[in-house]
Amino acid sequence: MVKIKYRYIVGTHIMFYEIEMAKEHIQSIVNAVNEVENKENITVDLFFNLSEYFERVNTNQITHPQLKDKFNELVKMVEETGAAVNPTIYDDFDPISMVDYRRDLNYNGCKNHDYVIWGETDCLLPKEMFTTLESIFSPCTDSAPVSHLKVGIARSNVFFCVFCLGPAPLYQGSGIALEA
Repeated sequence: MVKIKYRYIVGTHIMFYEIEMAKEHIQSIVNAVNEVENKENITVDLFFNLSEYFERVNTNQITHPQLKDKFNELVKMVEETGAAVNPTIYDDFDPISMVDYRRDLNYNGCKNHDYVIWGETDCLLPKEMFTTLESIFSPCTDSAPVSHLKVGIARSNVFFCVFCLGPAPLYQGSGIALEA
């Protein structure tokens, strides 16, 4: 177990059609949180988007109450770690996109947290995430708090450093992928 000195918020926008795949992502967050001694420094923000503006729920396969139950199961998984959880169920017809969610997460998350981490339902976060981030960010930040991370980090809403948790292919002009 590691004791972390920074405050983190991990936020994930989950569309209703992603609810089944979100469990693995949430489990990866749980695994990372369980490596931390002082879980009070971690907040997990889960935004469940039930808007049907772009796509309808196939109620022959699953109902809105069943979707909400599945989301609440994910929330419970995180609550059991002892980390703070901010669950939101967005059930309006008007669209709200992942971009809207992340903009708000960045703006509001950096008020009370040193780092904002963007989660993705198809992304598994390593259980060593917080340990790794604690060791990397100290020299990167000029000892000032940073306000946002996904695959990038920003300070005062200006990008100055990039950190990637997994391999990302780089492409030459020929279209041949190069591993970074």
